[in-house]
Amino acid sequence: MLKLKICGIKDEKNAKDLAFLNIDFFGLIFAKSPRRVSLEQARNLSAIFHEKDKKVVGVFVDENLEQILICIQEVKLDGVQIYRTITKEEFEILKVQNVFVWQVISVEDSLDLKSEIFADLVLFDAKGILKGGNGISFNWTLLSSYTKDFVLAGGIGLDNIHKAVKTGAKILDLNSKLEDEKGLKDINKIKQILKELKK
Repeated sequence: MLKLKICGIKDEKNAKDLAFLNIDFFGLIFAKSPRRVSLEQARNLSAIFHEKDKKVVGVFVDENLEQILICIQEVKLDGVQIYRTITKEEFEILKVQNVFVWQVISVEDSLDLKSEIFADLVLFDAKGILKGGNGISFNWTLLSSYTKDFVLAGGIGLDNIHKAVKTGAKILDLNSKLEDEKGLKDINKIKQILKELKK
């Protein structure tokens, strides 16, 4: 069954409203981004989501393992999404922490898959100026050759949600296309997405 992740949450009031929606995963960004959160913010946001039995995913770019482990423990993360190559040793250490691990592959013109990927799932995102949250998509037909379960991110919104579903992704990861002018997640837009998915 298809699951949804909303990424880039940074505001507590926004989080409380979001936690009531039928969303499975919420992403907290620890990398350089307009949506970056501090450890203290992340702890508070994580507690809000866990209260409603939601899964919290930490998003990391080029972060060392030690820092990722600190965030897992401090914030009580359920999973990590990493924008760099994860080694076999790192994957094994992360699994001891009882978290799921998503390896991000940034796609431009081809999937460019490594021969060995150490992760529970691959997340395919569009290659852009930022490592995520660019609001752009890649050519999703490239995914037809990928036979394993995967997460899809990159420019998913109301205009292309049905096309995103047709890729066969196990999880859809939505971010910038669901924001209002203040950078907060627009509850009405998300409700519209949920309504569309019931069709």
